[in-house]
This record gives sequence, structure tokens and C-alpha cells, in this order.
Amino acid sequence: MSVDSTKDIPLQVHNWVCEHICYDWDAFEAGTYYELAPDEVLQSSKGVCESIANLVQDILLESGIPCIKVWGVAINADSSWENIDISPDRINHTWNEFYMDGHLITMDCTMDMANSYSQGEYSYRPWSCEYFDPDENFFARTHLRLRRGDTFPENIPSDWAMEEICTLVDTTTVPL
Repeated sequence: MSVDSTKDIPLQVHNWVCEHICYDWDAFEAGTYYELAPDEVLQSSKGVCESIANLVQDILLESGIPCIKVWGVAINADSSWENIDISPDRINHTWNEFYMDGHLITMDCTMDMANSYSQGEYSYRPWSCEYFDPDENFFARTHLRLRRGDTFPENIPSDWAMEEICTLVDTTTVPL
């Protein structure tokens, strides 16, 4: 199935990011990570959650889909919230929400991707779609929203990759 409506674009973006970008475990474990701009993520094919969320946000905004970043606390699915510090200064994760058809929809590419960059090696594995428009009860088991971005000024689309985004949308297909 090819992209034939605006509704397909967020799923296409999710799948492309989860297939082509790696989580940078080397930077995370060394504590040397920092927020990368979308073009830096594309050039290196890696980043941590904030950088990945930057890439997703810019692509969706360029596609005309309102998108924000969300900051909060995330835990593994097999963990418990019992002993987790959820104070606002303990933010440990960033993901996206986009607005479509009158609804705010959650997308966390970082949690769905299985790709990694570790010990200087890129590793690509199949991704999931568990965190693309997840059920709120499911999402609440692993995520707590602490802060949402707004639409101005940092969420205004730029033209940094318009040609690449158009090519992506025109040539990408949704896996069956």
C-alpha cells in the first residue's frame, strides 16, 4: 500500500525512523549524549530519544501535521512505578504527539525501534508499532507525561529537508 492520504504519513514516518535510525547506546551509557538537530540524526543514523523526537517532529511539521515533543518519565514494561522518582526534574525520555482528525495521537519511535549503535557498531532489527497511537492504559504502564511542547517558536516547520521528505512520502510503502 502506498501513501495515499495524510493519515498514512505519520505511520510512514514512524516506520522509516524505526527502520533506519539507531538508538545511540554508546553516547547514552557514556553520558556524552546531547540533543542533535534532525539533519545530524540523518547524517549519523543515530541519536537518543530527544534527537529522534526532533527528527520525527520536523518531518511531521514539514508534512503539514501539527506535532509537539513530550517530556516525561519512561520505564521498561517489566518495571513498576512503585519506586520511580517522578518529579519534574527527573525527566528521562522524550517522544512525540501529533494532531490529526481532531485527536492528539502519541508516537514513541524510540520505544518501538530495536536498532542500536553500541560499541561502535550499528545493529538493525525489526521494529514494532506498540507505541504508535497506543491505548492510553497500555501507554500509562510505561510513560508519564511531565511536560508538553507548544507550537511556538521551536515547533515551526523549516525547509531543511523538504525535498527528502517529499521523496520519502512518495516512495515509501507501508509493510503489509
